[in-house]
This record gives sequence, structure tokens and C-alpha cells, in this order.
Amino acid sequence: MIKFVLSLLLLFTFSLSAQDISGTWFGQLNVGGQTLRIVWHIKKEKKIWKATMDSPDQNAKGIQATRVSWKKPTIFLAISHLGISYSGKLVGEKIEGTFKQGVFESKMTLTKNEQEILKPKRPQEPKPPFPYNEEEVSFTNKKASVTLSGTLTLPKGDGPFPVVVMVSGSGPQNRDEEIMGHKPFLVIADYLTRKGVAVLRYDDRGFGKSTGVHFTATTYDFADDANAALDFIKTHPKINTSKIHLLGHSEGGLVAEIVASKNKSLKSIILLAAPGERTDRLLVLQQQLLARANGVSEKEIEKSMYFHEDLFRLIRHSDTISDAEKTVRPFLSDYSQKLSGKELAAYGGKNAFIDKTQSTYLSLWMYSFLKFEPFNYLKNISCNVLAMNGSLDLQVDAKQNLSAIAAKLSNDVPRKEMYEMTGLNHLFQPAKTGNITEYSEIEQTFSEEALQIISTWILSF
Repeated sequence: MIKFVLSLLLLFTFSLSAQDISGTWFGQLNVGGQTLRIVWHIKKEKKIWKATMDSPDQNAKGIQATRVSWKKPTIFLAISHLGISYSGKLVGEKIEGTFKQGVFESKMTLTKNEQEILKPKRPQEPKPPFPYNEEEVSFTNKKASVTLSGTLTLPKGDGPFPVVVMVSGSGPQNRDEEIMGHKPFLVIADYLTRKGVAVLRYDDRGFGKSTGVHFTATTYDFADDANAALDFIKTHPKINTSKIHLLGHSEGGLVAEIVASKNKSLKSIILLAAPGERTDRLLVLQQQLLARANGVSEKEIEKSMYFHEDLFRLIRHSDTISDAEKTVRPFLSDYSQKLSGKELAAYGGKNAFIDKTQSTYLSLWMYSFLKFEPFNYLKNISCNVLAMNGSLDLQVDAKQNLSAIAAKLSNDVPRKEMYEMTGLNHLFQPAKTGNITEYSEIEQTFSEEALQIISTWILSF
């Protein structure tokens, strides 16, 4: 998904122990209305406390804590490469604490009662045995010295088969693009492979079994990873190299646009909820739509819109992050004078407001993202293009972005199709409002109609 501020937080952290603190702990983290289940495994080895964490809703397992301390009743855990920390206190049979990542903070309680964490129903999730072959693969982005690990699904037979390489949305994602207990890339891969199409999906750098650091990477770095995936798939003996398709969801769509603007070996790109509008404008509209869906007053929405438009303008007009800091900090200082005491208190004071806002929007990824102009890449694409959005997508508005993609594509594109899918949200689920809070509540992972459109498109070449 597009990394609007909250999607930076689609990960995890939590607590540790001593004496009776050993064992498995369960908790739930609320991120902008989304609920993420967390499982912590804590143990003591040779007088040293260690912990690993699972995030069942993202199929993330065994994430190693880089720092663990326990001085009864205080517990602290850090996962430094993800910029995450959790501090809490053992109170009776529970751990009550605070999760932090960047400017985000949230209370979280851990318990040893597994029954409090229920597994959601996901009827579309495929179960083995599968009527196709699976290969565990890895390939290297030599430019960044990053090794990406993934799964290649192949139809039965000798081939050669058309292939789809899939690129996930924002935030650390595993090869299934797992979120809220859903595995959309697994569902898509299973559907397409049953139709005779090979599919390569891989863990993002620094996540799952892939190496590297995700926290410091930009959209352009992810494009290099995607190019490495394409180079790898061309070497497989069962792949039809004249029928290679690149599918990107949300920010992954930006990656597909970058790659297709230079890589001429692609038969098509498939853009799922991909930005076509300038990203600063996209984020302003995203914030408005999400705020309105969550009951924020129109007066507050307008106030936020003007603030972010001015802030983003300063960032876009800067040449470097250092230059941006010189203009952004005074701007934030002046703006803080317009905030009420209650608003400043919510941030922890004036200086905290300035520091937290600056660190959010001047991170390497966000700075790069805010300066992204899809037109610079869409105009140079010469392969076929399929673009799809849900009409209830509140993160990448369908009308704003589908029209922008259609208008900015080069005349050299031999075939382009645009679909606004009625009643679907950002994850291509049938939704009522499109609000993020619905994602985990909806049982269907990915629209059957959207799956049919994608497979028909691929098999038409």
C-alpha cells in the first residue's frame, strides 16, 4: 500500500522478561483503525534475555530483537533496523506498554492468553496440494548487494510459460504482500498459475528471507530490485521471455512505471491502485479522504490540507534533504503558533511537534516519494499497460489517478486498458466504505472479477 504515514507502521515490536516473563506473549496493535496481531517468544539463554517476534497478519516469523532488557517490572525491546521500540511494565499477568516507530506511538498490552487473538477467516487462501509446481528461488541485486528470496510457481509441463513478476506496496512486505491477515499476492499467484501463467513473487529487501535494509531504501531502490527479478526470470528454461509482465500494487505500481520506462523486454505492466498523479497531490487527497471517512470535521480537513500543501511545496522545491531542513523547520515553528495548547500537547509540546513532523516528512523514503512525478516515467513507456483501481480506494483515488495515467502515457503504448472497479477498496476487496478499518473485517482477499481481468489480459498476448 501507499506509505501514507500510518503504513510505515505495518510492522511490530514488543516486550521481554525475566523469571516468570519467559514464554509466548500475545497482543494486538491498533494502527489507524487496523488491528495487527503480535506474538512474542521470550527466553533466557546463559543469563542473556533474547526475543523473537511473529506478526501473523503479515506472515512474519522469528524477527530477532536487537536489544532486550528486563529489570523487574520494566521491559524494553528494540528492533533497530526497523526503527522500532517497545517499553512496558509487568502488571500481574500482563505487560502494559507503549509501541513506537518514528512519530507513531500506541499503547499495547501483551497477555499469555492465546484465545484473545483470533485467526480471521480467509476463504480464498489456497491450501496444498497445488496442481502446479513451486520453486524456492533467490536472486541478487548486484548494485545494492542485496539478495532477494521468493517463490516461483510454474504450471505443470515443459512450457515455455508467460510469467508475471509481482512488486508489493509500501512498507516491509513479504512475498505474499501479507496485510491484515490477507495474502493478496498468494491468491493472485495461485489463480494465475492455475490458468497457465508462471508467477514470481519475492520478499522485500530486509524482510522475510531477503537481505538488505528496508528502512533506508527508496522507490528507486525497489525498482533496482525489480529489475534484478526480471534479469533472473529471463534465465529460467521454462519461461517465455517474450511474454514477461510486471505487476505492481500501489507503490509497487510506481516501481513498475520506473522499470518499464527503461526496460524494453516487458510485454506489459499491470498497475493495481498505482499513482498516476504527482505524489504530493496524491497524499493531500489521500489524507482528506481518510480523514473524512473517520469523521473528521470539514474545517479540520481544510486546515490540514493547506498545511500539507505548503509543507510539501517546500520539500519539492528543495534540492536535498539538508536544504529542505533549512526551510521546513522555520515553517513548522511558525505554524506551531497557530496550534492550540491541546493540539501541541498531543504531540508533546512545540519542539516535539517540529521534530516529529520533520522526521516523518524528511525521512529518505518520504522525501524521495514526495518529489516523485509519474509523468517522467509514463511518457517513456512503450509496452502494453493495464491499470485498475477500486472506486472505494481512499489511498489512491481511482478517478484522480486512472485519468492521470491515461493522459500521461506515451502514444507509443500499443494497447492500454483502464478499469475503475465498482465497490472495491485499495486492496481490491468488495467494501462498504473503503476505510482502512474494513480491511481486516472483510473475508474476501481479492476480487474475483479483478482476477479474471488480469488473467484475460495476460493470456491475450
